[in-house]
Amino acid sequence: MDIHQSILKVNNSIRAYQESHDLDLLNELILDLQQLLQHPDVTPETQPAILLNLGFYLRERFGRLGSLADLEAALERFQQAVALTPADSPDRPMYLNAWGNALRQRFERLGSLADLEAALKRYQQAVALTPESSPDRPMYLNAWGVALLERFERFGHLADLEAAIELFQ
Repeated sequence: MDIHQSILKVNNSIRAYQESHDLDLLNELILDLQQLLQHPDVTPETQPAILLNLGFYLRERFGRLGSLADLEAALERFQQAVALTPADSPDRPMYLNAWGNALRQRFERLGSLADLEAALKRYQQAVALTPESSPDRPMYLNAWGVALLERFERFGHLADLEAAIELFQ
């Protein structure tokens, strides 16, 4: 199958899953994304986007089934997407934010402060790399603020609450 057919297959799988939310279609979509990632014609420039999608749907399956292995695999994919993306790429903040979201989700599941701290770092990096005029900036600021609120709720440090309020404004 050539690269265009592989991409079309993934797009069709995404559409089918989004319409039905059927678990079998989600599993098929993840498999299609894994196969696309291994396609010999995938370029280094397109790998991060595929990794992002694969991570997103692995997180989706984690949310449905609760298998920590899916969340761990998603974290690896997001980390790889960031590693493969140039520091000055406009897509880098999106990958950092996705990585942060998965880290925060693992914190919520396992309670490891290291995960929450790592998520905060990713959110901070995403915001720092995002221009003030970007329509994505409020989403990144919100994610950072939510993580600070979680840390405030866990430890009660007023500075976290104040920083979160500032980010939300």
